[in-house]
Formats: sequence, C-alpha cells, structure tokens
Amino acid sequence: NINTTDLLKSIAAPTESDKPVIIDLAVAAMEELMRMAQVDEPLWKSLVLDEEEYARTFPRGIGPRPAGFRSEASRESAVVIMNHVNIVEILMDVNQWSTIFAGMVSRAMTLAVLSTGVAGNYNGALQVMSAEFQVPSPLVPTRETYFARYCKQQADGSWAVVDISLDSLQPNPPVRCRRRASGCLIQ
Repeated sequence: NINTTDLLKSIAAPTESDKPVIIDLAVAAMEELMRMAQVDEPLWKSLVLDEEEYARTFPRGIGPRPAGFRSEASRESAVVIMNHVNIVEILMDVNQWSTIFAGMVSRAMTLAVLSTGVAGNYNGALQVMSAEFQVPSPLVPTRETYFARYCKQQADGSWAVVDISLDSLQPNPPVRCRRRASGCLIQ
C-alpha cells in the first residue's frame, strides 16, 4: 500500500512527448469549462450536472469511467471581494492555493511549468500539478490527483482557470479519482 506522500512524489513530471497531449487536453478542457459555465438546461438541473446530457454534449471526455467510480459534479456562483488578478494568482501559485484552500487541499506540488503565460500575467499559463484533496470526514478517503491547470483570459476580459486529469499519461496510475474539466470563471 502506497502512502499519499509517496504517491505524490512518485508521479513524474511530463516527458517531452507528453507535452503536446497535455496542451491539447488543456485547450479542450478550457473550451468545455466555458461551455458548461454558459449553459443551463438541459445540461444542468438546478446546480447539478445531468450526466446523460453531459455525455451527449461532450462525447470526447477523458475516457470511459473506470469500474467503481462515480461522478460528482456541481456548480456555484459567488461574489468574492478581491481583485480578479489576485484570485488568478492564488489559483496559479501552488503554495498560495494549498494554503488558502487548506481545508480541502492537504498536499500539492507543481511538477512542471509548460508555460508561464504572456505579458507579465498568467494568460496562457499551463502547469502540471499533483494534489491530495480531503473532506473533513473520516468516512471519505483522500483523493490524489495528477492534473494540468490552465489559465486563460477570455475575449470579454474575464479569466478562466481549468483543471483536467492527466492520469492516462502515467503508467499504471493508482487512481481513485479523476477530474473532468473543472475550474472557475472569474469576472
């Protein structure tokens, strides 16, 4: 049995041949996040994702659901009293992100930076990360993930930060959790 620290350390940085695949996944995930954020019915029933409609709308996905996995998807809107640039910076800096969200993120590390962005900001920044997510309950096991995080400024001036699992790039990943395109739109 591998402990979480060993698992996070055992996940290697991406190879050169992985990088184009990661870029393609990140771009597709950003498109998916933007579409999901802007669509209501029939994709969303209240604030919960309709799985059948999701499969029809996004047939490519990240592959078939592994045996024993279940889907969890929801969305929320909130007003955060903070400059949008600061929010983007928190999400893109693994140390700030894991500190601010310490109740959910027990460990996190950046494995590779594929792009730092352009023009002195995070527009176009792409990182490969690993993290351990936790729920404050002894009944829910932690979830270790290997993912790409991509940040992009949208045409309307808003920002989006999206995560997408990269477990398919690891040989025999001991994955208990896979993240579909997930993230936030910051206006």
